[in-house]
Amino acid sequence: MPYHEVMITFQTHLMEYEHKYISSALIESWFHEYAECFDAVKTAVTNGMLIPVKSSGGNGRVPPLAARYRVMPPRGSASDGLRHALLTLPQPLTNEYYSSHPKQYTEDRNLIDPIAAYVRRRGRVSPAVIPANERSFEIFGDEKLLLREGLTILRRLGVSLQILDCFRTSEPFVFFSYTQAPHTILISENRDSFSSLNRVLRTGRRVLGADPIDALIFGEGRKILRSLSFSLEMLNPNPDMLRFMYWGDLDPEGIAIFLELRNAYPDWHIEPASAFYEAMLDVADKAPPCTRSERRLEIDAFFSLLSPASAEIAASILKSGRYLPQEAVVYTMVHSILKP
Repeated sequence: MPYHEVMITFQTHLMEYEHKYISSALIESWFHEYAECFDAVKTAVTNGMLIPVKSSGGNGRVPPLAARYRVMPPRGSASDGLRHALLTLPQPLTNEYYSSHPKQYTEDRNLIDPIAAYVRRRGRVSPAVIPANERSFEIFGDEKLLLREGLTILRRLGVSLQILDCFRTSEPFVFFSYTQAPHTILISENRDSFSSLNRVLRTGRRVLGADPIDALIFGEGRKILRSLSFSLEMLNPNPDMLRFMYWGDLDPEGIAIFLELRNAYPDWHIEPASAFYEAMLDVADKAPPCTRSERRLEIDAFFSLLSPASAEIAASILKSGRYLPQEAVVYTMVHSILKP
């Protein structure tokens, strides 16, 4: 008998049991094999349906169970029909939240049922992993629902998108790749600088410091915070093989984007493109007044990644209420910075 059917039969027995305590010997009599009994009891303990009575000792079997258990019905004022529905949710869906919120279960039932049906089918087949919107249409007939209300339902059921064999797709970005297997990737916050960089990189001048630039990404300001994971689809599925160098405006917003990017991907190698920031500082005397957001930043987290001399100049520019845009480094400067 499939595992989910074994669990349904077991949970039905528990619901029909009229006493507060039950022996493991009686539970075992409901199963053909002890292994099934052991797995079912452990699942029931995890779900809060059974609580082992520690003072009762063990049942003398291997692996052991408690000799007695306390039977715990779902909490709240759920009806018998609701109790049955909760107890027969397929694993690994859990009933803890809805046992305490029966009214919410009634409201969510139209979404819970198709999720549970999919999980039951999943136990009999090996479905392909597909984008979340495609799975959403398959399950609900609405391609947007899963990533809206569906995420809340999954959280209440104690699972994630993974149980539905799907994934949230990354927002795509514009990029150019100059090798078949990119390793070092430069991110440009703004469009014009992205254009100048691409023009130079296409001539074969790709070395920045000691590293050849293998690909160039247009960050589009803050959009890169949502789209960087697209790198795993288009550049390399292993983030350990990727090294990112970021170049943006030297102002509160540009620095915030860089710092938030590192915080969003803490295990990825992301650093400032120091050579370009240093080139910006060469024209520090032209820095105009900063009219953008003056929000307070932990600027040391950024400037500590530059050389001490560069950090001092850059910090003084921001603290004096000025800024430098990427466009301060013009095409001819980019051409001289990148080497063949």
